[in-house]
Amino acid sequence: MDIVLHLDKLPIGNKTVVKLKYLQLSILVKLTCTRTSKLNGLESSVIPVEFEMTSIQINIPTMEGKTKKCMVRRKQYPIMLAYAFTNY
Repeated sequence: MDIVLHLDKLPIGNKTVVKLKYLQLSILVKLTCTRTSKLNGLESSVIPVEFEMTSIQINIPTMEGKTKKCMVRRKQYPIMLAYAFTNY
């Protein structure tokens, strides 16, 4: 339905292309078959999906034959595109 932008990077004017410095705060998704309660400020059956952040530590080999530890952080929306149909 919509994308909620970070407050520091709101679109200016009538630009159709916006370069983002920050990840969007949330994505608004409308569900067709749901029993969710209506959330304040949103249409019924619309829910916000926020990003999840995961951190892992990896070891990187150096030129000297040692290993250097680095922390990697990933931000991603928990969304998977899917398609299904039933044949009777």
